[in-house]
Amino acid sequence: MNFIFEPWHWFVLGVLLMILELILPMFAALWFGLAAMVVGIIVLLFPNMSFAAQIWLWIILSIACTV
Repeated sequence: MNFIFEPWHWFVLGVLLMILELILPMFAALWFGLAAMVVGIIVLLFPNMSFAAQIWLWIILSIACTV
């Protein structure tokens, strides 16, 4: 059974991380959420992107946004 990660999954993850930032002030969740939203937009533009590429993109964008 193949699970396909769609753009709305990234948008939901981004919103959940930003809400988590409001509940627990840890400052990093905001940037991780922003990176997830950006990955969602990129996956909308390039729908054939593999799941591994999406995860790597999210990791790189999370580090870039946090710095």
